[in-house]
Amino acid sequence: MRAEEFENGAFYHIYNRGVDKRAIVLDKFDAERFVQGLQEFNNTGLIRSIHENSFKKDKLGYQVSKLVCVVAYCLNPNHFHLLLQQLVDDGISTFLKSECGGYARYFNIRHKRSGSLFEGPFKAKYVEEGEDLDYVSVYVGRNNELHKLGYHVSKLVRSSWSEYAEGKSGLCYKEPVLHDFKNTKEYLAYASGAIQEMHYSKSVQKELKEIQFED
Repeated sequence: MRAEEFENGAFYHIYNRGVDKRAIVLDKFDAERFVQGLQEFNNTGLIRSIHENSFKKDKLGYQVSKLVCVVAYCLNPNHFHLLLQQLVDDGISTFLKSECGGYARYFNIRHKRSGSLFEGPFKAKYVEEGEDLDYVSVYVGRNNELHKLGYHVSKLVRSSWSEYAEGKSGLCYKEPVLHDFKNTKEYLAYASGAIQEMHYSKSVQKELKEIQFED
């Protein structure tokens, strides 16, 4: 039982990392499967697997409502970040249980391993609407850049940033962030300044070091 309670309509920065500082993504198939889960498991139906979910929708016309709005995300080789808005009671907890549990089962079967994949319960921080939400959207969406990942691992990264930077439609509900700006160009200018600030922020660098599992 989690200590915190998530409020409907509120925004939260969610993150977790691999147990024992291990990688949670080994190739592009893992990365794509994780992101697929962000869409498939975001529903109020009881879902045991992506395959079962597909069967219900295709064969039975099974339709459900969303648990959360995904505002931004970034999957790095050994951890992930999500910026979520809860839509229904226990939406975030239910969503993360399905996403992380389903991905861990997939990962263990595919890579012939057993045991926990993630380091305990996910971490969560409440995010105020407005300036804080805008800032965290950049932190999450461009998190891989902040970690300065090398090419050999950066190709495993999956991020929502292109949805914001290139105006692409996709997984994310961008309105809570973009309505604070006149247009995409203005948001990108803000994001550029925010990233520079993050590179010099001691608190951000401390958090990056902890999440990246550096000793």
